[in-house]
Amino acid sequence: MDSLLQDLRALSQFDPRALYRVSTASGEHFYAGHRGVDPRGLPDTPRVHLSVMPQEQSALWTRGDGPNLVLHLMGWAALQNHRVRLEAVNEFDERGDHLVYEASLHAVDSVASARAGDPLRALLRVLVRAHVG
Repeated sequence: MDSLLQDLRALSQFDPRALYRVSTASGEHFYAGHRGVDPRGLPDTPRVHLSVMPQEQSALWTRGDGPNLVLHLMGWAALQNHRVRLEAVNEFDERGDHLVYEASLHAVDSVASARAGDPLRALLRVLVRAHVG
């Protein structure tokens, strides 16, 4: 959960159009695919709303889900003139066969790649590596 939260925070700080972050006493809320921000600082009709409660080490999808966020982030990356590739790779180690997701990004000024156990984390990591470092 910690790396997911760190990646969500880093990407939202880089560009609120990719992810918009609102921090409250109960946790942190990440929004994507919204039309605008109301006077209270909350996104208007977001397609994705993910609440992360760090003290409980849990994430709650209030609106949308992981695949919707992956599609939003892929679209955002395309608008930034990035070429992002996401693929499933079958790996074998001492634990046996398992699926790993690999994301790669090619842009004018950066190239990055990342692997994770699910496509959302792989995509978030590659976007953060490309933009934040």
